[in-house]
Amino acid sequence: MYLVEELRKFKIVDISAISKSKFRGYSDEQVIKLANKQQRTLITADRGFLRVNYYRKARYGVIYINIMARGEVDQNAKLIIDIPKLKNSLAKIKDNKCEIFK
Repeated sequence: MYLVEELRKFKIVDISAISKSKFRGYSDEQVIKLANKQQRTLITADRGFLRVNYYRKARYGVIYINIMARGEVDQNAKLIIDIPKLKNSLAKIKDNKCEIFK
């Protein structure tokens, strides 16, 4: 949740946390459908979204973040802000680096 709060500080992203919403407990497939419907990019630490057949279904992309220490949150939030628009692709953030998969 630290990342969600950090991203909100930038005021250029509209972000919501599923874990704090009525959608908590949704399956990965349901989350992808919800993100597509709301035209949102998924930001997750769930390794399941690293599978090609999942992130390619996400029309607005998936950003996977390796579980991070609280001190890394600010750096990773800045990386997320700089990611270009994703379309059916994955951005993987680890060790303060971003790699994009199509």
